[in-house]
Amino acid sequence: MKKRFLLLALLSSSFLLSSCSISESVTPPDPDNSQNEETIELSFEINIVGKGNVRAFLNGAEITSSNFSDKVKEGDTITVDIKAETGYVFESAKLNDTNLTKSGNYYTFVVQKGKNILNVTFKEVTTNQSDFTYEVINNNEVAITSFKSTSEVIPNPLIIPDEVLVDGKTYKVSEIRASVFLNQDIEGIKLGANIKTIDDEAFNGLRSLKEFLVDKNNLSFTSLDGILYSKDKTTLIKMPIAYKERDIVIKEGTQNIQNYAFNDCLNTESVTLPEGLISIGDYAFTDSSKLRCINFPSTLKSIGDYAFRNIHSLKEINLNEGLERLGDGSFYQTSLEKASFPSTLKEIPLYSFYFCRNLKTVSFKEGLERIGEQAFISTSITSLDLPNSLNTISQSAFELCSSLESVKFNEGLETIESFAFSRANNINSISLPSTLKNIGYNPFSGIARLGYTDNFKVSSNNPYFEIIDNVLFTKGENKKLLSYPFGKEETEYHVPNGTTYLDVDSFAYQNNLLTIYLPTSIKDINSAFRVMYSELSDKPSLTVHYEGTIEEFKKIDLHGELGNWHEETEITNNEIICSDGTLKL
Repeated sequence: MKKRFLLLALLSSSFLLSSCSISESVTPPDPDNSQNEETIELSFEINIVGKGNVRAFLNGAEITSSNFSDKVKEGDTITVDIKAETGYVFESAKLNDTNLTKSGNYYTFVVQKGKNILNVTFKEVTTNQSDFTYEVINNNEVAITSFKSTSEVIPNPLIIPDEVLVDGKTYKVSEIRASVFLNQDIEGIKLGANIKTIDDEAFNGLRSLKEFLVDKNNLSFTSLDGILYSKDKTTLIKMPIAYKERDIVIKEGTQNIQNYAFNDCLNTESVTLPEGLISIGDYAFTDSSKLRCINFPSTLKSIGDYAFRNIHSLKEINLNEGLERLGDGSFYQTSLEKASFPSTLKEIPLYSFYFCRNLKTVSFKEGLERIGEQAFISTSITSLDLPNSLNTISQSAFELCSSLESVKFNEGLETIESFAFSRANNINSISLPSTLKNIGYNPFSGIARLGYTDNFKVSSNNPYFEIIDNVLFTKGENKKLLSYPFGKEETEYHVPNGTTYLDVDSFAYQNNLLTIYLPTSIKDINSAFRVMYSELSDKPSLTVHYEGTIEEFKKIDLHGELGNWHEETEITNNEIICSDGTLKL
């Protein structure tokens, strides 16, 4: 009985527990109920292999692992800026296992649920030696003659190899020729240990170049803060065109600036040259169009050819005492407004200030001996006070200087060459000194005011030249007519008897003269009547009378060095009226 009762009790207890479980109300989980959904937090991590910088942005705001979950949401597009450090090149970028999308200069990815792991790989720079072409220059060395990258991205820096295998033999790479890298997208260049010769134009046109590096074992060159110098640091070889600084202070101890050193440096705005600098090379600052300020130290002796050509922000220069050489075309087509010259400078040479249309004021000192050909052509200089030391004004030196009104010619001046003041048409007067010995082809042609009044003079003490009726002649027998001034108002002119020679262009740009009478003493006409009436839209013709016979006229030498004796000037009826009839030309 006791056992049976115990069994019944256990069964009853089990039934009660089962009944309680069934009667309890239990609701299964609802998959659409967000309150019960497991929360997956957004996260961001950047892993970098190699050396480089990686930054992420959303709408211009930088995104980091610490602010990622607060700033972004799933589906946002993140922009990634990837830059390799010097010596490395970008290789790949993946979000989790998916390559990033290239967008211009940047990459993008779309934010995913949960973890966003960005893996970026940079690989160390290597240069494919087959990207260069070489020329063997001796038994042990080669020169680089060209470069063309076979990679999609040019390595930064581009490494110039120490050695190269050519036809099975190993050579040292010792030279870089001109224009090897012209106009290529290269940010950095590292010179190998064996480079000892670099052509002046080797690195021209590298608009992206930011720095030079040099192997520490190189015996010829070094890099100072990315600028290429000679090993002894006395010569600045090349400034990278895209250099980081706009205001450049050249290091103390620099004695020379190499040819083309700052050529095309479009960002350079000012350059401070150190005391001790001796020379500035040819084309050194050509096309550095933003250069607005440069000093010339007292030690500077030489400025090279076209050194500052095509610079349009530089307004004034004060060339230093001690300067001995100014190169041809040194300030060719700049926007200078004012220039002063030292007493140590003996010559302002060919094309020095060629077509510097804004140049209004120049200041010369005693010591200057020569102003070169076309040195100040087509400038806006208003007056000239020439030093007594000046002995030569060269061909076309002040041609087309239409703002020039006053010229004070110095005693001591010996030579004025052809067209020196041609078409400087606002000069008020010309008074030539007693020392003048040589005059080229009509230096005063086209000066509009010359000849209206008694404003064309030669010193009475001059033994070589004289003015007769406002016309310039040589003195003595075999008289030459050199310049018939533009401003003479007479419509006819009788060349004085005894005149044997009409100089080239002696009547050039003459507008008023319609009839000319030539004496029988004339032996040479020498292109005297070229380009008359060129200032007139409705050009008349010139009537020529000759006091001798037709046969005598035929003996005259008509053509000078510059072409036909009446080129671009029509002769009336194309004939010469002679004493015994007319001669058809």
